Amino acid sequence: MYRATSKYGTYKRVAQLSGGTNTKFTDKNVSPGKTYYYKVRAYRIVGKDKDYGSYSTILKTRTRCNTPVITSCAKSSKKGDTNKNGKVKISWKKISGAYGYAVYRSDSKNGSYKRIKTIKSGSTLSTYDEGLKRGKTYYYKINAYRTADIGNVYSYYSNVRYVKVK
Repeated sequence: MYRATSKYGTYKRVAQLSGGTNTKFTDKNVSPGKTYYYKVRAYRIVGKDKDYGSYSTILKTRTRCNTPVITSCAKSSKKGDTNKNGKVKISWKKISGAYGYAVYRSDSKNGSYKRIKTIKSGSTLSTYDEGLKRGKTYYYKINAYRTADIGNVYSYYSNVRYVKVK
């Protein structure tokens, strides 16, 4: 198993699988939010030598971004807002390499979360949730994403924060 950080870069051997049936490998020496390229080739032992086959097609993959942390979740203090507007501001810490964030809301901490916003900028670090009911508690979590050939690659979910709308 060989890995590089660019398709035509220098590939370094990161593992040698043996036994003929061992076809799985987890690379634990990677960084979050990075792109890696892998290729493999089979070999067989002939006497005291190894007879190598051709390299496989190159596989491009991306690791997940780091997990974001929600820093605050509070009734909006945006100028002109009042509690009866039912508006909440959710803020989080920047994740290096993130292309954007997805924000989720639930009526209970362990309930079903629905995506309410997709933020299409890695530098946007807050958003508002509007039209909320007074007297109700809402729970929020987010995850960061990067774009890959196979679609978006999402981080694990953040911590859960909640706010009661008065």
